[in-house]
Amino acid sequence: MSKPPIEEKGLQLYQHDPPQRSLVSSGSTLLPGAIASLVTTFTQTASFGLRVGTKLGGFAIAGARETTLTSLELTRAAVEAILTRAGRDVSERRTDELGRAEAESILERSVS
Repeated sequence: MSKPPIEEKGLQLYQHDPPQRSLVSSGSTLLPGAIASLVTTFTQTASFGLRVGTKLGGFAIAGARETTLTSLELTRAAVEAILTRAGRDVSERRTDELGRAEAESILERSVS
């Protein structure tokens, strides 16, 4: 059996055929068959558990992100409402036109 040709391009080597992988090797194992089978089953189960845990963790993080963004939006709306009301109160209490214009200017800058 000959190996596929390898091309050298710069510092990287490219092999034309991808290596063949097998889930179960046909050769002998270091452990007895029953123990090797048990280790394989345990490894596959652990791998599946990690994949499921990673997926669930991703969902939890996405949910936390959405909750945080919603909370920030609600807080911003509440702060804007408070500042708007406070600015109106200050503007209504000012009797001269210059004070009223200054209060409105401060209100506009704080909301934007």
